[in-house]
Amino acid sequence: MQRGLILFLLAIFVPPGMLGVATASAEEGDDLIALASDHYANQRWELSASSFKAFLKQHPEDNRTDEALYYRAESLLQLGRYPEAIRIYEKFLDVVGDEDPRASAASFRIAEAAYLGGRHSQAVARFGPFLELAPPGEQRLLAETYLAGALLSVAERADLHNEKESRAQHEKLQQARELFTSVLRTKDNKNLAITCRFGLARCEDLLGNRDSAQRGYTALLKNVEPKIAAQAHYYLGRLAFSHDDAAMAAATWDVLLQKWPDTPWADEVISNIPHAHLLSGDIDKARRSLLRWQNVDGAGPSPGQLRHLARIAGEQGETEWSLQLYAQLATEPQPQSSRPAAVQRLAAAQVKAGRVATAAETLAALMQGKSLDPTAATAGLQLAEIYQQLDQPAKALKTYLEVADRWNDSPSAQVALRRAATIVISKGNFVEGAAIHKRLLATELDEKQRAETLYRLGWVLHDGAKPNEAKAQFEALHAHHPESAYWSDATYRLAEYAVDSGDTDRADALLLKLIDQEPDTEIVPHALYLSGQIAVQEGDWKRACGPLAKLVNRFPRSTLAPPAEYWLAESHYQSGNYGEAEQRFAALAEGSLPSEQSALVALRRGQLAAQQDDWPRARSAIKPLLADASAPVPQDQLYYLLGRCRMADAEIEAARTAFIRAAQRDHLEKSETAAMAQWMIGETFMHQERYAEAAAEYFRVVSLYPHPRWQAASLLQAGRCYERRQQVQEAAGLYRQLLQKYPETDFASEARIRLKTLTRADRRPQS
Repeated sequence: MQRGLILFLLAIFVPPGMLGVATASAEEGDDLIALASDHYANQRWELSASSFKAFLKQHPEDNRTDEALYYRAESLLQLGRYPEAIRIYEKFLDVVGDEDPRASAASFRIAEAAYLGGRHSQAVARFGPFLELAPPGEQRLLAETYLAGALLSVAERADLHNEKESRAQHEKLQQARELFTSVLRTKDNKNLAITCRFGLARCEDLLGNRDSAQRGYTALLKNVEPKIAAQAHYYLGRLAFSHDDAAMAAATWDVLLQKWPDTPWADEVISNIPHAHLLSGDIDKARRSLLRWQNVDGAGPSPGQLRHLARIAGEQGETEWSLQLYAQLATEPQPQSSRPAAVQRLAAAQVKAGRVATAAETLAALMQGKSLDPTAATAGLQLAEIYQQLDQPAKALKTYLEVADRWNDSPSAQVALRRAATIVISKGNFVEGAAIHKRLLATELDEKQRAETLYRLGWVLHDGAKPNEAKAQFEALHAHHPESAYWSDATYRLAEYAVDSGDTDRADALLLKLIDQEPDTEIVPHALYLSGQIAVQEGDWKRACGPLAKLVNRFPRSTLAPPAEYWLAESHYQSGNYGEAEQRFAALAEGSLPSEQSALVALRRGQLAAQQDDWPRARSAIKPLLADASAPVPQDQLYYLLGRCRMADAEIEAARTAFIRAAQRDHLEKSETAAMAQWMIGETFMHQERYAEAAAEYFRVVSLYPHPRWQAASLLQAGRCYERRQQVQEAAGLYRQLLQKYPETDFASEARIRLKTLTRADRRPQS
């Protein structure tokens, strides 16, 4: 439908005598041109156009060619053959030139034909130059009105999403408004006033001036010209609807349908009135207007329009009518491929209305057929989802598997298999879950889907206690899908498998590759932490510092950052970097720590104070730990440090008591700290010059504590005890034992010196 201005063609009729035909002349062609003139004068436009065409063809050199061209173009214009008329007018102008008195009229007609032919941009380009030369008068007013209408039509088609076009539209509307206003102010505008008032209302509408537009349309509602009044009703209703006044829109359009049912604008609104009545809450009128629309021959609502109404009815709370419309769509004759979609929409509406069981029955009836049409597969998926809502997992699983079997080559089959796997896995059936995933892998998956399926299958096998099979899936994902979003996690899982199997070199290689290739993903903090933990487990404390420091510095917000902070401090402590360790443990102590770590941090701070012989600070650090018997710290280390503090205070007996508790004498496996504590028990007796008792305690280290360094140290000290008791041969024997068993220890060199001294003394002549 052509919307916009209605301009009435002002045909210029020229009497036949003006064509220069001599009544009694025998000049060749007179009869033909006289016939053409007669047809023209009597408005027989088709005959006029063909007669002038015949004259021009038979007498191309006749001096009346220009007149024949002009009036043939006029005839074509009256016939609505606008492109052809433009071509003939332009040919006429080529023949006569710009000086001919008819040139101005021909230029006007070209622009007019462009407008009437819907070539509005061309009309704008033509009317502009014409108006620069046109004198005041009726033709100028008509040209201004045409130009305003053309500008308005171009503006109506503008793409408002394009900023440049939107600005241009605004400018054109402003220009059109000025032209309409100018014509209305002119005295001789009687034939154009109605058109200009309508055009002005349209400009105000498109410029967003609602009130001005509404006043303009309203003033034209009772116009005697039906086309103007019909258009005014049409646009006034649209204006109301666009401003959420559905009741006003419906009432205005109802009048349009009642008074001018045969106009294009009536055809345009008949589909909108049910919607407007529905939104305004007048359901009876909405139903009647829909029925009226459905009774229009060949122009009833399409399935899409019915769906739209059904949706709006549901949103307005008209559940029953909404369901009726959806049911109508599901039962109406339509292409076989469209029926499943219609049934699905009905079922969806039933679910929304709370009739879930009814929706299941609706879809189950559709699934009972044996059709293999892929469009029905989505209905099967919907049915399975509804069974899940009804807490009927067995039926849901059966339906998903039926979809996968009946439409095994469709995308729906893949969706069905994924959901079926989810159901069986949620029940702990990892064997069937793995089988379904393997079946899914056998379908035509794209790379992304294949990677995801491998990943999920790997986890199902992992949870099903099949680590080797799970590892194989992660290996396939790692090797063949490096661009997948699951690659990093699969690689991390492979590193975990390697750690579990003791292959730390493989684990480190995988983690390094993961950290290098995925530097900013969420899995990297986990990879860095695991890398640090591998080094910690191997006792390679210096190596542990690297990944743990990266984690702390690059991912401070990670949930792994706090434990990494602790292990980084511990790694510095264990590797002998006491200054860095002290700073990090101090920072940890100021933060919020779990009780276990808080106690360990306090212990380490005490041990670091002891390294600096700062015994008051060491005692202060461990005092709360000693007061809390449940403090989660290694008791051997705590009481060893307590013994050291008491030794510093010359509380020998109290120190020995602490060392005895640290020595773990009742433990089958004894720590190195316990060995040190047992050694210190011997030292307490040495300080008291109780050499026999000291030697006995040193021998406990050699026999009970499998730590070579402290066994060697104990043999050395026991030897000294024997020396002090003048048991030289026994002392020499202990030094030889130390050199034989522990030649690589720090104490071997002193044992060698002591043995040499004893040997030399033994060889000295007796007096």
